Amino acid sequence: MVTSRNQLTGLIVAEGAGRLSLDLLPEPSAAELLARRLGPARLSREPGAARDVIRLCVRLPLALAVVAGRAASRPDVPLGRIAAELRAARLDALATGEPATDLRAVLSWSYGGLTPPAAAMSRLLGLRPGPDITAASAASLARMDLRQARAALAELARTHLIEEQAPGRFTLHELPRAYAVERASAESAIPA
Repeated sequence: MVTSRNQLTGLIVAEGAGRLSLDLLPEPSAAELLARRLGPARLSREPGAARDVIRLCVRLPLALAVVAGRAASRPDVPLGRIAAELRAARLDALATGEPATDLRAVLSWSYGGLTPPAAAMSRLLGLRPGPDITAASAASLARMDLRQARAALAELARTHLIEEQAPGRFTLHELPRAYAVERASAESAIPA
């Protein structure tokens, strides 16, 4: 078994190999993950805060596991306070100090492997308001021709930094968006 944030399409050619793409957890599964780690009683005491934690973690398994670990190590801290920490400092609240579980570090691995046009597209998409974007709009935003924009969007989708939610419509979830905004503030957002 090989796991990666990238699609690793080159490995599928091997005989007997297959690919299993994991998406965001459905909300009931995300709640179950928290309940298994924190106990159902803790979640039932603050159901609204538990829903907020799930929403703020964008149902990403790693983000939920980090928050569950942090909450389990602080049993006297209300989930509402943990949700407030996530709202105030998204990626900082998900920092663990361990590269394998620090969400910012994990996103940086995907981002660091991008071509310059895809990295620029990521930064620009992070700064753009709105729930989704078409390839044509992304091309205009990035000052690329449509073929270049489609290639950059496909690369971002392969690394799971964006999602093609419908044919030709791409969305950037909140945590990868927060990382893209950080990168945009650290780098030029307009491709050369």
